Amino acid sequence: MLYRKTMLFVSGAVLSSMAVPAQSATVVSSSASDISINLRLLSLAAVGLGPLTSAGGSAGVSYANSDTLASADDTLTLGALGLVGVQQRLTTGVLTSAAQSPFPVSQSGSGRAEVDDLSTALGTVFLGQFTNLLGINATSVVSRSSVAAPGGIASATGFTQIEGLTLSGSLLGNVVIDGSLFVNPDPNTVLFSLGVLGSETLRIILNEQVPVSNGVHTAGISTNAIHVILNGLPVGTGLVSGNIYIARSQALISDAEAAVPEPAMWAQMIAGFALAGLVMRRRQRSASLALPHSRAAV
Repeated sequence: MLYRKTMLFVSGAVLSSMAVPAQSATVVSSSASDISINLRLLSLAAVGLGPLTSAGGSAGVSYANSDTLASADDTLTLGALGLVGVQQRLTTGVLTSAAQSPFPVSQSGSGRAEVDDLSTALGTVFLGQFTNLLGINATSVVSRSSVAAPGGIASATGFTQIEGLTLSGSLLGNVVIDGSLFVNPDPNTVLFSLGVLGSETLRIILNEQVPVSNGVHTAGISTNAIHVILNGLPVGTGLVSGNIYIARSQALISDAEAAVPEPAMWAQMIAGFALAGLVMRRRQRSASLALPHSRAAV
């Protein structure tokens, strides 16, 4: 919080000095994006995809931005000529990203991302034949991050909704996992984790929430509906590392404060004015008592 010094003077005498909150501008920012994939094979080759839609805004005024794509169909390949290597396949329905804030009508803002008809799979490809290692499918994946500051007290919340979630692939023992129980997963739910030789090489997190705050006047959050972390995962003859984000949203509000003195500061100000009045009355009384002596001396 920024402060300015307010000094109270009476006839050149300093009676009190207090810190009063300085005027500061509240800024609301939010953003959203659908899918972001970044993978690397060993430490040599790297590929990336997305986001395909994204939206954001940041200002002391209202904004409402959105971006939509009807569908997506992409393939990332790490390997020689695409014949032998690692592939990440992706198909979707409608992709939507939106960010909005009604500021200054309300000190609030939000970001929202939605991916419909998700189908993505990590696997190996040999002479055009794809083998699924990890597949993730869902009817709808939604992420929303919101911030607000009623009364100057900032807060942030995250929300995830996943419908029709299933996981499959050889990393799961070729068993299809029904994720219907995770429609509204708790924050930072670890759905699946895989370790090799005591080291975690794969983690799938639902409703991953990362808060950002420095106290009362600033709050923010980043929400990832699905986050897949690869850390040296053995795939084929190589090791794959990277991140897959599905439905990401962020929101932040800063310097959300009322530019008026707090109750304790009001008490200091009232005491200061009272003391000023007392000093002035004493000086007036001293002047009236001294006046006759001055005339007698003439």
